[in-house]
Amino acid sequence: MSLQPVTIPAPLLIFRDLRVRGFWLSGRSGTAGGAAGRAAQIDAAAAAFASGVLTPPETQSFPLYRWREALEAQAAPLRGRKVLLTP
Repeated sequence: MSLQPVTIPAPLLIFRDLRVRGFWLSGRSGTAGGAAGRAAQIDAAAAAFASGVLTPPETQSFPLYRWREALEAQAAPLRGRKVLLTP
């Protein structure tokens, strides 16, 4: 989502037998089958989260009224967490 290539250290793939899978919802693979294809991809991702196969990244939540703090946290280098605004 950062429009940057994903870098995965080779030792994780070799010695820990990690596998990396993903999909490109807005790209060519996401448009296969039109709206039905996109809906199927979203359903598959939701099912993977629900079953625990996928886990969301660590987050830092801010209520909407603290939006300035959220923007500052988002701009911080090496924050290591996703910043979320909540109602």
